Amino acid sequence: MAKNPIKKIIGQKEKKGEKDHALILRRIEDAENYRNGNFREDWRDWYRRYRSRPAEPREGSNIFVPETFMIVDVIANRTAESLFNTRPYVSVLPRDEEHSENARKVQELLDWQLADIINADRIFSEDIIPTWAVYGTVIVYDAW
Repeated sequence: MAKNPIKKIIGQKEKKGEKDHALILRRIEDAENYRNGNFREDWRDWYRRYRSRPAEPREGSNIFVPETFMIVDVIANRTAESLFNTRPYVSVLPRDEEHSENARKVQELLDWQLADIINADRIFSEDIIPTWAVYGTVIVYDAW
């Protein structure tokens, strides 16, 4: 009796899926190793400065001016204000004249979603922008 060709195809797809899964996991691991090897110590140092902790105790006077916190606070507030001072947050331009009404509706929808539903100005000004100002980078996930 011959083998079932359906089982053979399913088996090949499972092997391909396992290979794809292993490849994705390896790429994620490579990215994390690169990130940790190149940025981890800098990020720790920058966070230490942001929290106004001196690097190490020195002999004599141990004066430490928490200037980094003040600079980050000013940069974050000014950036948030410049981004969210005017509305709509996103401008949608039509491809041509006959799509102008659709572009206006999409612009209103995006503005309503960003401002009223997910409160983007608060999320950005309290979390994302200060993180960017301290670390120089930010990881953001989009749920759309």
